[in-house]
Amino acid sequence: MTPIEQALFLNGNKHCVSSFHLSPEALVLTLHPWQRPHVEAHARFERPRIVSTDDSYAEDNRELPWDVIGFDSEQLPEESWRFCLHTDGIEYVLSHLGQRLPKRPNTTSSRPAAKKQRRAADA
Repeated sequence: MTPIEQALFLNGNKHCVSSFHLSPEALVLTLHPWQRPHVEAHARFERPRIVSTDDSYAEDNRELPWDVIGFDSEQLPEESWRFCLHTDGIEYVLSHLGQRLPKRPNTTSSRPAAKKQRRAADA
């Protein structure tokens, strides 16, 4: 697994991109294992620079979710990274100025979160 996959993927399971929002300020992705859609990871890449995109191999239907084929990462000089998100719908190559990789937040399913909320309400 690549460093970005280690940071975002749960137990090396096969993942998909369930949301993709690109603006000049940030690229925000939501990923989750195919078999566990309630366990999401969110990645935010500040001030991304899109190096290239390729959708020539994709089928006509490019709707989300996209199956993640690979998510490559390469650390570059001056505290920057280059990422290649290769999916069945599109491939994005982007650079990101930042010294750290995005990290998988502590994620739980909606059921444990609801139990925590009930416990807090009972206290």
